[in-house]
Amino acid sequence: GPNCAYVISLAMAPSNPDVIYIGTFAGGVYKTTDGGETWVYCSTEILPQYEDSLDNSPSLPCWYFGDYYPIYDIAVNPQDENHVWIGVQERGLFESTNGGSSWQKANETLPDTLAVNLININPQNPDDIMLGTGRYFTVGSPQNGGLYRTFDGGNTWSLVEDLPHGNTTLDDIKRDPNSIDHIVISIGSASEPGFSWGIKESYDNGNTWQTVYDLIPFADISIDPQNSLLWWGVGLTTWGEFLLFNSEDGGQDWSLYEGFEDPYEWVRSMYTDSDFNIYIQRDPNEPGHTYSILKSPDNGVSWFEVDKLSNKVSYLYGTNNLKNRSEGETLNTDNVYFGTYYGVFHSEDGGVTTQIQNTNLANSYILDIEINPKNNDVIYAAGNQGLWKSTDGGLSWDYILNDHLSIVKCNPVHPDTIYFGGLGLWRSYDGGQTYHEIVETTGNIDDIAINPKETNILYVKLTSSVYKSTDFGNNWEFIFNEYINSVYREIVIDPTHPDTLYLGRFRSTDGGANWENSFDKLIMAVHPLDPNIIYATNLSSPGNSSVEVSHDWGNSFQTLAEYQNGPFPNYNVYCFRICEENPDYLFYSTRNNKVFYSSDAGSNWQQLGGSYSTRVTDIIPKVYENKFYLATHGDGVWIYDTTYITEVDNNLPSTDNALFTVSPNPFKYKTKLAFNIKKSGIVKISIYSLHGDFIKTLTNENKSIGEYEIIWDGKDSSDNDVTNGIYIVCFQCDNKLRSGKIIKI
Repeated sequence: GPNCAYVISLAMAPSNPDVIYIGTFAGGVYKTTDGGETWVYCSTEILPQYEDSLDNSPSLPCWYFGDYYPIYDIAVNPQDENHVWIGVQERGLFESTNGGSSWQKANETLPDTLAVNLININPQNPDDIMLGTGRYFTVGSPQNGGLYRTFDGGNTWSLVEDLPHGNTTLDDIKRDPNSIDHIVISIGSASEPGFSWGIKESYDNGNTWQTVYDLIPFADISIDPQNSLLWWGVGLTTWGEFLLFNSEDGGQDWSLYEGFEDPYEWVRSMYTDSDFNIYIQRDPNEPGHTYSILKSPDNGVSWFEVDKLSNKVSYLYGTNNLKNRSEGETLNTDNVYFGTYYGVFHSEDGGVTTQIQNTNLANSYILDIEINPKNNDVIYAAGNQGLWKSTDGGLSWDYILNDHLSIVKCNPVHPDTIYFGGLGLWRSYDGGQTYHEIVETTGNIDDIAINPKETNILYVKLTSSVYKSTDFGNNWEFIFNEYINSVYREIVIDPTHPDTLYLGRFRSTDGGANWENSFDKLIMAVHPLDPNIIYATNLSSPGNSSVEVSHDWGNSFQTLAEYQNGPFPNYNVYCFRICEENPDYLFYSTRNNKVFYSSDAGSNWQQLGGSYSTRVTDIIPKVYENKFYLATHGDGVWIYDTTYITEVDNNLPSTDNALFTVSPNPFKYKTKLAFNIKKSGIVKISIYSLHGDFIKTLTNENKSIGEYEIIWDGKDSSDNDVTNGIYIVCFQCDNKLRSGKIIKI
């Protein structure tokens, strides 16, 4: 946990509205069979992954979000809930005939590098499928966009040569609800002479095409099921504005919709259901902007805001687009789902009220974690998708706020007082049960620092500026600003002399009143007992970073560790932490290569083993408790807990869904791992060394309800016998992980 997902595609099975599939930006596919109450992770066995994230362009998802290519669209066979197609960014089309338990690549008549962003299945003939393609991330990608078609269920595909193709992007495909052979396509860009963009249509199921409109491109088009001449569309004007238009003559002429107070406020996307309820995403396109999802039940006469999906922070462009990720039940349009950056929202009353349905979605992007200093069972996690709280040491999490956040901090004296920031600063006096915004900002709050001795004094970092409050955040004064590449992402307070502050290359000894440009490196931490010991990272070329230490208050530094990977801008050592219980333990995380630690004040370093995500954004080490808390960008919060393996127990800790046993244990030649699954889902069993090094994965596949046995023969993934000793078996089911000890003698 916490449970969440960055959802960019959503499809409901037409034959069973309780079956829904969602595709994520970089974390694969999930499925529900109970209307979103719980989600199951589908197989990722052959889904394409980026080979080496850091060898790719920084514009690609793999740098920051995950290893899998984005799932841009999902379509379900109208007659078979288990037959599903997914369009993968720049890696073509994949098909599953068993509800996502396994996948196969589409026929070789489709290009392997195809960017599939639209899948349209003929509702009366599921063998008739159209693909809209051409939206690429990677510079220099093959120019093979256009409309692709199959009439035999995907056995063979062909490019529609009569339409623009090559350097072409298709933005929408719609069938007229009144006439299934009437197809309308929107082309966002094209290389065809005389047709740069616009709308084309066919009245004979794609045999012939004609131009409808070519003045501006349209991102979304919808046709009224009661009137084929009434169209709505989101158009991109020649001034670069996304606006809402309508047409009363089948798309020949378009008029700007003027039903809003400001008709020029952007509308980024649109979705209409089978009753022609219109949903739009309004977006003012301003710095720090928010978006709102609005609904019109009466063809644009009136609008209301969809519950919980209004005035939300649009963290990245397109993160909350309605295209491909909103769907209502055909026979009951009040039953509607929205896939968002914050997970899945479900409404049973057409958007008047919604609820978040993220159970078992393991795709949360966490930037900061904080532990209550007086109760280690209370943990907060803040990230781009919101703020969560756990009161049981991280076993379960409750949503506090679903909005973009970067940081959360507890008052060290009164830890129920918490501050959390993103595009604004909030304060709670009761551990997050209630809260209010105390500062509105146009930029992002990157860090919050609290004076450990005078907790009324707070500092916040807003991009490259620092503000100070002396009254618990009620009033603020500006105290510092500098070029962003000269500042570290965190404000560092000297624990023993808290009037001494560090921000990157700068130091203040009077609580921020005056600053000196004191260093040619970025200060990351101060020793908790000795203020003369300062840790820093260098300002060298991108991709080359070091951990350095000064024992003389920053007059001179020596290198403790060097790390080369990237290239990332500014600094590659992302997070540096000192264990307060034993300051000889040092930890640093990287953007894309896990965590490194030293137990001897930096003389020697090694990577922290385990199967946690490579993108670690925060670390809380509790060495004497045998625990390490890791925040990851895309894989939630991980807790490395060695207390699980303090004694031999053949009955390993069970999940709610499965009982798992190992016998014999200890073993000499082989041991049997038995488990009983109460609900179908992905089961993963892996073996690790006591230090967390990977040994072997015994299974990683979808399992139906029932009893299973797997034999481990004491060999690693290369089929070599492992040495005698203690090993950790990790059993993952329902996205819940349990681990225990196996001894080989």
